[in-house]
Amino acid sequence: MINYSSRPAEIDITSYAEVVLSPPADDLAHPAFAKLFLETEFLAESSALLCHRRPRDPKETSAWAMHTMSMDGRPHGVLEWESDRVRFIGRGRDTDAPAALDGRALSGTVGTVLDPIFSLRQRVRLAPGGSARVAFSTGLASNRETAQALAHKYHQPGAAARTFALAFTQAQSGLRHLDISAEDARLFERLASRVLYADESLRAAPDLIASNELSQPALWAHGISGDLPILLVRVLENDDETLVRQALQAQEYWRLKGLSADVVILNEHPISYLDEMQTQLMALLDNGPWRGWKHQKGGVFLLRGDRMSGAERTLLQTTARAVLSGDRGGLRAQLDRSYGAERTAEIEAVARIDEASQAVVALDPIPVPALTLANGHGGFADNGREYVIVCEGDRETPLPWVNVIANERFGTIVTSSGAAHTWAGNSRENRLSPFAPDAVTDGTSEAIYIRDDASGAMWCPTPGPVRRRPAERILVHHRPGVSRFERRDHGLSQTLDLFVDDSDQVKCSLLSLTNESAQPRRLSVFLYVQLVLGPPREGQERYVVTAYDSESGTILARNPYREQDGCSVAFVGASAPVVSATGNRRDFIGRNGSLAAPAGLRAPALDGQFGGGHDPCAALQVDVTLGGHATEQLVFVVGQGHDAADALRLRTRHASAAAAAASLERVTNHWNQTLDAIQVRTPDDSFD
Repeated sequence: MINYSSRPAEIDITSYAEVVLSPPADDLAHPAFAKLFLETEFLAESSALLCHRRPRDPKETSAWAMHTMSMDGRPHGVLEWESDRVRFIGRGRDTDAPAALDGRALSGTVGTVLDPIFSLRQRVRLAPGGSARVAFSTGLASNRETAQALAHKYHQPGAAARTFALAFTQAQSGLRHLDISAEDARLFERLASRVLYADESLRAAPDLIASNELSQPALWAHGISGDLPILLVRVLENDDETLVRQALQAQEYWRLKGLSADVVILNEHPISYLDEMQTQLMALLDNGPWRGWKHQKGGVFLLRGDRMSGAERTLLQTTARAVLSGDRGGLRAQLDRSYGAERTAEIEAVARIDEASQAVVALDPIPVPALTLANGHGGFADNGREYVIVCEGDRETPLPWVNVIANERFGTIVTSSGAAHTWAGNSRENRLSPFAPDAVTDGTSEAIYIRDDASGAMWCPTPGPVRRRPAERILVHHRPGVSRFERRDHGLSQTLDLFVDDSDQVKCSLLSLTNESAQPRRLSVFLYVQLVLGPPREGQERYVVTAYDSESGTILARNPYREQDGCSVAFVGASAPVVSATGNRRDFIGRNGSLAAPAGLRAPALDGQFGGGHDPCAALQVDVTLGGHATEQLVFVVGQGHDAADALRLRTRHASAAAAAASLERVTNHWNQTLDAIQVRTPDDSFD
């Protein structure tokens, strides 16, 4: 840092890193549980935080992590630290605006925190023209002594410069070992972004992915597990050996960095009498550093296209995160293929127009009913039949207070912020939308948005995910079988009832909107559901295929890649005519966007992308015109059928205001009959 101004500057430099110390599968399946075994401590002599995982059994390997800071220059003030994520971010907030940056000091909390992080803060004072260098280092060790030694080593002022110099030397040595240039390494790293992350630019064509009907076990006959990312190289031309060699060199480069992926070479070259191409490929695999990795997990597989069925070739291309084809040029040419630039530019252009006006009509807040056993956040109402949570401004409940709503075959979890996820049959193995049990940010995979088309203002009928204003009040009613959200602002009275039908695999969202003014209102209402259609497994959502039934305005989704329920079809629909829709999450949220301000709401309409190869979601837009003091009811349905016909039948049965009201009455009566069977009265009403 260099102070180029003529005045002294004081700067707080704060680091932040979330700690896991567990296999990715464990963290994905249940991150909250995995973090229960972590414990942190602070080392004053090294200005470092340590974290270790307490073993759950004697066979578990110990793991320690350290995070320290070094500084070239004079610090101004004492070092601060934090290892409790909820204290750093703040309940109901996120890393875009954490509580730790509100001007408060870090708390210095360490020990058995439920959600550990590493955070160090140092204030630096820079005189005019002055400079300082601050470096944060994070490392991993197998025991406490090694972690302490690492913290001491990298706390020294010259450690960062020395580390960068040694890293450069090691990188050059690695390039010489692999006999590749620095330009080759950059190409391999660009390819890694396609294979190891969510860049879809080198995936198979959406139509091909949508035609796949096979699941993961069909890969096993070829020795491929399907558990690791797959790079597929299609050999079509006589000179494709160069492309294959580059793919193998890229795999060796990744392996040197600790990254694992399967490289599958599919020989689709026309067969000749001598079969020269197959002979060349086999010779290439036998003469190189990869020869010990043939047909092993994390290695290279050579397959003959003529010995595979068309369905198997389709599955292989569907499963591959990147497909290199010999008829599309060299590796650089295929990596330079653009992706999604046109749509992004269009959304950004519309956003600048829509943000010109944010005018809303002020209303008196919705009144709070009489509450029993109130605790400052809420209390019981209706003789104990429901619990009412009062969301006032930015005040949050200590933890997400949830309502589990389900019948025997279908269910959803709804939190006090409106965050939700839905499942069918089995809450782990068949999640329609993903579950992210984050007690701090309370993230969601489902949301309903309202947009004023005249002003461009947008909000949710629930407390989240759009951040509400300080003066807004929302009432949350959790009762058996249904959660209700009430708010009165933006010139509207809004009521949202979320419930699951008493027997069908359908979740209904009944939204009532009342115009409190004499002026007509033009609104757009959006439903967003992130799709996964399977268990919590990395990359599961990449195989979801979406389709749009224009006659009924229904989004259909299936996941043929999963082993169970591969024929089931999820659906999302609305009672009102759908004016636009999309099955592409990137289009709705936007690149580097969030559900707090999705890009899709800044565009006139959703882009209508469906099929395979997308980051899948189901998003619908319906238009509502409210006359003066008029009321309108909308119903959104999310569910699953045995097949597409069954899904459309369930959508037709439930996607109307009358059907939703009848279903809500049946659900209410069912729970009243179930819970009213036995009533207990004691002298202590809190015990009752």
